[in-house]
Amino acid sequence: MNLSEVEFRQPSIEDAEICMEYINSLIDENLYIAHLEKFTLEEEQKFLSYVQELCETDRGVTLAALHDGKIIGICGINRDFMKKSAMDHVAIMDISVSVNWRGSGLAKLLFEKTLDTAKSLDLELIELYCDSNNEGALRFYEKLGFSRVGSRKRHSKRDGKYSDIIIMEMWLPKS
Repeated sequence: MNLSEVEFRQPSIEDAEICMEYINSLIDENLYIAHLEKFTLEEEQKFLSYVQELCETDRGVTLAALHDGKIIGICGINRDFMKKSAMDHVAIMDISVSVNWRGSGLAKLLFEKTLDTAKSLDLELIELYCDSNNEGALRFYEKLGFSRVGSRKRHSKRDGKYSDIIIMEMWLPKS
């Protein structure tokens, strides 16, 4: 796995099939992601249309990492609030990496590139939500500079079992 061979770009609606394959592979792994059911092509196209709208309206940034024509990681930093709200300085981040690329440095690089692209959004605070059982991800986020600030008790339910969601945040340096 060579990171120099990875392409980073915003996914487009034309990428719906490879995006669908990627997210569905994560669902098959039964990872600690919010989605429990596989996406259809139509659902993925709608989602990518929404992602494109966020980018075009300066509400967010999403980057996909591609290798050999397949998506191997995705990171989004998005303000999913009403325009001109008191929370315009805050965005929510999500990130995932394909199983074969975990531990390669891809997630850190993908996060850094996405954050760099998001600088034009004038953000001050990035939040994320992580399942309390996903200890590897929690350690990774802390290495990136995120701090635990709270939790939502029994907020996730998977296979009939509840888990807490850990709320983490990172204040960005003022430029």
